Amino acid sequence: MNFIKCLEKRKIFENEWISFYSDNVRFPDGSIGKYNRLVEKGGDGIVILPIDSIGNIGLIFIFRYPIGTFSWELPRGFGNNTTAKENAVREFSEEFGMVFSTINSLGKIFPNSGISATPAEVVYIENLERITQENLNSREVIERRKFFSSNEIFHMISTGMIKDSITISAIMLAVLNGIIKL
Repeated sequence: MNFIKCLEKRKIFENEWISFYSDNVRFPDGSIGKYNRLVEKGGDGIVILPIDSIGNIGLIFIFRYPIGTFSWELPRGFGNNTTAKENAVREFSEEFGMVFSTINSLGKIFPNSGISATPAEVVYIENLERITQENLNSREVIERRKFFSSNEIFHMISTGMIKDSITISAIMLAVLNGIIKL
C-alpha cells in the first residue's frame, strides 16, 4: 500500500503547549505537497465523565475562544507527563471543584486525527465530593457546572446544544460500555 511519506519535518511554530508542523510529504499518487500537523506537549489528554450518586453526568458550560462562544462539555485537559488518574484529579478539581474516589478507563480517542496524533484517555469517575472553590482554574471561563440525566444529555446532543466532538465521543464510549443506558 502507498501511504503519505514524510520527506521533511518542518516546525513552523511552538509554544509551551503545542508544536505546529508543515511537513513536506509525498502523497500516494507520487505528488509532492505539504501536510500540517499539531503536536500537543505533555503527553496524552484526559476526558472525564463524572457520574454522581444518582447516575447523572456532569458537564461544564465553558467559553471556547476558537469558536467564540460557550460550549457544554465534559471536563478535559492536556496531559502533564503524568498518569491518567493524576491528570483527571487535577482537571476535575480545577474545572468542577470536586474530587473523586473511583476512576475507570473507557479507552482512548483521537479528538482530531486529521491534524493531531495526540490521544485523549476517556475515564468515568464516581464517588464525587465537593471541595473548596479555591482550586478552580482562573484562566478558564466556566459559567456553569451542572449534572444532567442521560435523557437530558441525549436530548442536548440531538438538538445541537452539545456540539463538542470529544464530549459526544466519550458519551458514546460510555453507552457502548454499559455505563450510560439509552
